[in-house]
This record gives sequence, C-alpha cells and structure tokens, in this order.
Amino acid sequence: MITKLKSQLQRKRVTEFDELLKLAYSNIKEKKFENAVEVYNQLEKSFSGLPDYKKTRKLHEDILVLYKEISLYLRINEAYLLAENGELDKLKEELNNINSISNEIKNLPDAAALLEYTKKHYEFCLEVYTYKNNLTNFNKLCKEAR
Repeated sequence: MITKLKSQLQRKRVTEFDELLKLAYSNIKEKKFENAVEVYNQLEKSFSGLPDYKKTRKLHEDILVLYKEISLYLRINEAYLLAENGELDKLKEELNNINSISNEIKNLPDAAALLEYTKKHYEFCLEVYTYKNNLTNFNKLCKEAR
C-alpha cells in the first residue's frame, strides 16, 4: 500500500514538473519572460522532489537550455539598466555576455523568437553604448584641446 502511494506521488511530481517545463517554454515562446522566470523558480524547487529515474541527462540539458534562455532575458534587462545609468564598461561586458549566450542557443529548436527579441534589444543597447562612448571620447578630446 505504501509503495503504491509513493509511486502515485512520484508520478504526480513528474507530471507537475513536465507541465511546468512546458509552461516555461511556452512563456518564452510567447515572450512572457517574467512568467518564465517565475515558472523556472518553481521548477528549481520541484526538481529535488523528482524520482531519480526522471533526473536524466536530457532533463538536465533541457533545464540548462531553459536557464540560458531566461539568463538571456535577464541580461537584456540588465543591459537596459546599465545603458540608462551610463555605466559603459559594464554595459560593454553585458553586451558581450548577451552575444555569447545568443551564440550558445542559436541552433536550438524554437530559439528564433527569443533571438529576434534579443536582436532588437541588443541593437538598441549597442547604439546607446556607441553613442555614449563616442560622446564621452569627444568630451575628453574637447577638454584636452583647451
């Protein structure tokens, strides 16, 4: 009896986990990134409750891909904040991170929508970086000429 209950509980946890994983990917595909972050946090908590047979290499890879996709979204947000605050060195570093993650996920199925979103925001942040960097350099040049 206890074994049967334990088995039912494990199946329920697996089903719930699979549904959360699908929901996270669905949110990303629909560009509902904040929802995807919330679902990812739930996934992290429920992962430990999964039975060992479910914790396959493929599942680990799926979660890693999801993590990278969510990281990309969070890094874009960070780049916007850095651009807004004029933190050019950190912005340059963040743009490099965004580019790196984009290259890592570019061949994944369903990455096109996320990469299109990323491209739009990356280009904007790059323009801000270039403009502010050029302005800073020009101002330095003017001070040196005095």
